[in-house]
Amino acid sequence: MKVYIWPTFAEKDEGDGGVRRIVELQHDLLPKVADIQIVDLPEDADLLAVHIAAPDSLLKQYPRKPMVAHCHGLYWSEYEWAEWALKANTMVMETIRQSSAVTAPSEWVAQAIRRHTLRLVEVVNHGVSLEEWMPRPSAGYVLWNKTRPDPVCDPKPVQDVAALLPDILFRSTFGEPSFNLTITGKLPFEAVKKELEEAVVYLCTTRETFGIGTLEALAAGVPVVAWNWGGQREFLHHRREAWLARPGDLEGLAEGIRWALAHREPMSKAARKEAAKFSREQAASAYADLYQRVLVKTSQKRPKVSVIVTAYNLAEYLPTCLDSVQAQEMADWECIVVDDASPDNCGKIADDYASRDKRFRVVHNQENQYLARARNTGIEVARGEYILPLDADDLLPSAALTLLSNALDEDRSIHIAYGNVEFLELDERRWHSGWPMPFRHDWQLMQRNLLPYSSMFRREVWELTGGYRPRYRTAEDADFWSRASSYGFRPKMVTEADTLIYRNREGSMSRREKAADWISWFPWAGKEMAAPAGAVTIEQLPIPSFDPPVVAVIIPLGPGHEEVVQDAIDSVDAQTFREWECILVNDTGKPLSLRLPSWVRVFDTFEGPRGVAHARNIGIKRSSAPLFLPLDADDYLQPYALETMFQVWQEVKGYVYSDWLAETEGKLVPYQTPEYDAKLLVAKGCIHAVTALYPKDAWKQAKQFDETLSNWEDWDFQIALADQGICGTRVPEPLFVYRKDLGLRREDNYTHFERGKQELTAKWNLWGKEAKELMACRGCPGGGGKVVRPRNQEARGQPAPAAPPSEDVAVVQYIGQQLGARSFRGAATNTIYRFSGDDGGRLKYVYKKDLPLFEGRTDFRILSEYPAREEKVLVSQ
Repeated sequence: MKVYIWPTFAEKDEGDGGVRRIVELQHDLLPKVADIQIVDLPEDADLLAVHIAAPDSLLKQYPRKPMVAHCHGLYWSEYEWAEWALKANTMVMETIRQSSAVTAPSEWVAQAIRRHTLRLVEVVNHGVSLEEWMPRPSAGYVLWNKTRPDPVCDPKPVQDVAALLPDILFRSTFGEPSFNLTITGKLPFEAVKKELEEAVVYLCTTRETFGIGTLEALAAGVPVVAWNWGGQREFLHHRREAWLARPGDLEGLAEGIRWALAHREPMSKAARKEAAKFSREQAASAYADLYQRVLVKTSQKRPKVSVIVTAYNLAEYLPTCLDSVQAQEMADWECIVVDDASPDNCGKIADDYASRDKRFRVVHNQENQYLARARNTGIEVARGEYILPLDADDLLPSAALTLLSNALDEDRSIHIAYGNVEFLELDERRWHSGWPMPFRHDWQLMQRNLLPYSSMFRREVWELTGGYRPRYRTAEDADFWSRASSYGFRPKMVTEADTLIYRNREGSMSRREKAADWISWFPWAGKEMAAPAGAVTIEQLPIPSFDPPVVAVIIPLGPGHEEVVQDAIDSVDAQTFREWECILVNDTGKPLSLRLPSWVRVFDTFEGPRGVAHARNIGIKRSSAPLFLPLDADDYLQPYALETMFQVWQEVKGYVYSDWLAETEGKLVPYQTPEYDAKLLVAKGCIHAVTALYPKDAWKQAKQFDETLSNWEDWDFQIALADQGICGTRVPEPLFVYRKDLGLRREDNYTHFERGKQELTAKWNLWGKEAKELMACRGCPGGGGKVVRPRNQEARGQPAPAAPPSEDVAVVQYIGQQLGARSFRGAATNTIYRFSGDDGGRLKYVYKKDLPLFEGRTDFRILSEYPAREEKVLVSQ
């Protein structure tokens, strides 16, 4: 294999940083670990390997060469950046959109890219050589070393911690010098190497994407003191080779430095041992393996285009449709006909074409799947590089496949290609409507579907978005295009020529079925700045890192719910509150064949179905967020559920539950839960659904969900929380949909109510004469209260700040220009403050202990009191 690597580094290393060292690693080791030749010119390469961003010329000149994008991080919107950084984000995101594969140096960077683009990002950690980095006698200074100062690589923390430790010497490449802090300026690599090897402690306050400098410090046997965030969380271990302090906690850093000095010798040995896990050869082998897989996948012989024809009760039109496919100017196609359990002879007609032309293949469904699922069925068995859906009553102009596939061949930035549509009436009259039109993402999400259902798309668009959603009986294509374009798959009208002949008839599905409201599943509809940063907008959107997550949504998947769990997962993505992580626990007892979003973290229970309590416990254990919300696989959240619950939880603590909508026979019926009362909990059973917002610490105090119970583990969990004095607060608003008709366990639980009650009686002794008094009944110290319903959805989407919880607060106002939501964690109280550039999110009450987080920043100001406002939403009583 011949590989071209961009960028090239011809000059001497004057402090170019970690990317150069990875490029040099690839040049040195790829030919040694695999049969790979590094070439000097892209035209000689079989594959392009691009670090950071590809120049526009490389993207345009070689549209058919596979390309791997190595992303080393982005300029996150949590920080204020100059114009150059925003331009760099544009280039990096465009490189990711056009690549065949993507890598990141750490899981948190990979997860951020997945959240914004749905791409399958592989983690390839940096590598280091123990032989190159040898321990030296310490010169006694703490080292902070970056190649440039910027909002992420901020030298101020080293200045502040040096002031706390006047008896310890510090050295830093940037910052303001003091009597114990020496500033060296940017240094060439060899000088940096000597500085690092002679350091007594390596100080890492930057939120590193993985930290090549940190890894080199470990290789040199230098203990690391760091803030516990970013990539360093993935390979540093507290009190072993490192000390990890809460981000922003300067006293924690100072404590860590003193601890490292006192334990320097064992930490140094542990540092070398940890660095040995990340060899340069291991990194090179990972890159080589990925390149081989990408080349094999992109080189496999397959049809250029797969035409997917879905047929149900359209035997009258199907032959004309298939004739139009057979009459295409280009011959490199296959046609998959899905006979969707059609009551007429669609299946026989399709079989006849397949017997005469091997490019036709037929799938016979035993049951009617309806359009969206039937299309997915056809695409699943298709082999083509590009996909074009076609209804059985429509036709293709003879040049359609040629025009659309050529456009995709010639421009790798296009993922979905379409042309004009000719309308055909029953009287054979033909006409044009002025639709479709050139694509704009903001217009698409105004419920103005801009492109025809029969647009041609790269197969990866379907694979990575999860395909068509069966919940839609109409507008399944509008939802598909909206989701695809929201995650960086670019549609383009590539020709004014007709590429579809649409038969306009009274009996068509679009006329028989009620139009679906597809934009309700996209919380950024009408608020484009809130869309994923990969969206194909006119200007590059801000890129939040979503680190650290605040809420983990835990979805246990048991047998029988595989086909509906996609709605549950989509409802997580539809949240107005974006600081979440999503964990699915597979308790089906078999491998999953679902096409899930790349950001879903999947874990298996193994050994067959183990039950929902076991599955939930696995998911919660694996989560990193401080809060979690269990969501059954057959239910789904309202878009403002997490935002509303989190706002309430910040006020009342404890845990937060809500009313719900019961879906039965296609109708949604509101269900009102009672106000929290632990005595009612004992007398009546569960007083609310398990779908609620809980602190992870509360789950630990309650000793997890009890896996020994035959049923009613939810009831038991509520009792366990009450026993620990952790009470619930009701939001009197339906925040999720309970699909009553789909529940497999719920009816069984109610059938065996008495059995469950007996188990809980034996465990808790709650109903006998000696029943113990629950802590929750003694004044409810762990929450419990009443919440006023938000008056409208706009207020619900951007709630006003909570009432001041005490006199120990001040008012902080965000005065910056960025519109995306940004979260800040107070170092003193561990409270999360979530600001937004929208009017409703600029003001927050902040504990005075946490004010140092905002002092001295130009994008925030501290006020003496809260300005007057019209109304208060989410007020606890």
